[in-house]
Amino acid sequence: MLLPALAASLGKLVPALVLCTASLRFATSAGDQLTGSADWQRVTGWVGIVLGVLAVYAALLENVEAKTVLPMGRRRNGRTAVEGGCAEQIIDVSPEPGVRAQL
Repeated sequence: MLLPALAASLGKLVPALVLCTASLRFATSAGDQLTGSADWQRVTGWVGIVLGVLAVYAALLENVEAKTVLPMGRRRNGRTAVEGGCAEQIIDVSPEPGVRAQL
């Protein structure tokens, strides 16, 4: 789960934070299952609450409004996809599979 988070961090920081927090929750849940400690249960619960807030921030606010409501931390291609024009978005399309040179 950390590898997709690393890949997501190159374009969008908030989805990367969601994946990292989910990884942390899995780790704290494993600590709870291995030790049976009430402290691990509390930590897992709080990490789960943070994960839920981040997930709502990343999913609902961005997709419901169909515009940027709060900052998502977009960088590079992620920023170009939202803020750039059509010409900027298709600059690197020509080497993609299924796109052939003009005849």
